[in-house]
Amino acid sequence: MTIRDRMGRAEDYVLGLMDETERMRAERDMVVDPEFRDCVLELAQKLQRLHDMKRPDKSADEAWNEIAARIAELPQMAGMSPERLQARQAAPARPVRPRIVARRPVGRGLGETGGRRGLVVAFGVVAVFVIGYLVGYLR
Repeated sequence: MTIRDRMGRAEDYVLGLMDETERMRAERDMVVDPEFRDCVLELAQKLQRLHDMKRPDKSADEAWNEIAARIAELPQMAGMSPERLQARQAAPARPVRPRIVARRPVGRGLGETGGRRGLVVAFGVVAVFVIGYLVGYLR
């Protein structure tokens, strides 16, 4: 079993996405497979750190103001006035429209074969093989 497979199973176990039989098998594997056990413990520790970092005592507005203050302190924001920064924060975000990219059909009527260029390359490859055969046959 690769490390990727072990981490995937560990994620499913730690996040509680396994059914009863899979969970029991994973718990048995933790006893016999130290690498799988290490993956589970590592993932559980990372999630615990994320949980510990969570600050339930702050409201969303306070958290946003703290983030905005950190952004304002960045060197890239040095030239921006506080009024302009406040206006930018208060302005609603513009919806992002997906770009539509038109693609030109490949091959111009010959499907996926490559058109004239593909035909020239094919004849060139055939010519190289024929010349190679003749050189080998005549020696």
